[in-house]
Amino acid sequence: MNKKFKFVLDRTTNVQHGNKTFYKHLYNTSKIIQQYFPNEQYLIDAGLYHAIYGTYYFKFDSNTNREDVKKIIGDRAEELVYFYSNLENRIDQILEHKFDFNLQKDLYIIEYANLLDQIIELNAEQFEYFKEIKKRLYSHYNINMSTNFYKDQLFVYDDKLTRAELNHLHRYCIQSKYKFEHTSDPLFPSRDLRFTCHLSARELEESGVLPSVQKIVNNLNQTLYLYDFYINHYPQTSYVNRHIDAAFPGCLTIIIFCNKYWDETWGGELKIYEENSTVHKVVDFIPGRIVVFDSQIEHKVLPLTPFAQADRFTLAIKAFNDPENVDKMDRSSMIEIKCM
Repeated sequence: MNKKFKFVLDRTTNVQHGNKTFYKHLYNTSKIIQQYFPNEQYLIDAGLYHAIYGTYYFKFDSNTNREDVKKIIGDRAEELVYFYSNLENRIDQILEHKFDFNLQKDLYIIEYANLLDQIIELNAEQFEYFKEIKKRLYSHYNINMSTNFYKDQLFVYDDKLTRAELNHLHRYCIQSKYKFEHTSDPLFPSRDLRFTCHLSARELEESGVLPSVQKIVNNLNQTLYLYDFYINHYPQTSYVNRHIDAAFPGCLTIIIFCNKYWDETWGGELKIYEENSTVHKVVDFIPGRIVVFDSQIEHKVLPLTPFAQADRFTLAIKAFNDPENVDKMDRSSMIEIKCM
């Protein structure tokens, strides 16, 4: 293990921080900073060590010597860590915007990453503080911390599910209990003949798809917050009308094709509409394929043909990568998948 990480791990073992270990929080904060500022090593290191001395809000006595820390991460990073750790009423002091130009910027960045890692746990006041820091980074430093990097984009993966995982998922879909309640066109439900099984967070884990979602998160290099998950069951000749999955930006739809066998003559393709165009994309229904796209993109499922010899199953996951959307959702059923 890299000595920077080992030094922190040795001093934080068995220490809890919110709903995760203290080490995990420090590690995550550093990774968030790295995503935005990959060339600012002192900031990345300061994120990893930002609370190694404890803080005004998190009392932690690691008996850590400053000189030892300087030898590992350097003077600039350590001095930033020490300053951050010793700020009394840190929230008020940072918002006063009273520090040197570069120091103030660094404090905003560390605090943004620190809060982003805890976004699901923040109360209303802390959430407003988080949004204010994001706003100030842009207004004072022209730093855009937006996470809506995938607007209008479509990703198709054929290598994330193993054969064993797909077999398990297909069996899980067949054994699930469905209701005829999911329709993209409530005025004409006969045009949207599908059955749905809504899943809890525990049931989503039982389906075995989370390791594949983790791989996708790693590919996107972006934390995702999963907030709605369900299995769609399409009988023969059924399809879904043209629709979008979310009205606000920063949301992603993940659709997993769950059948372990499918012939192309059976239909059931996913049609993706190109805005202001008469030419659109059609994604073939291939077993184990995972499609990820901006939830504001219009799409629909094409009908199963008379040749289809099996019903069509998909597992849909609604997620977002903009932490400001956390406040719009029920946090109790949310699953946070961090980039590793």
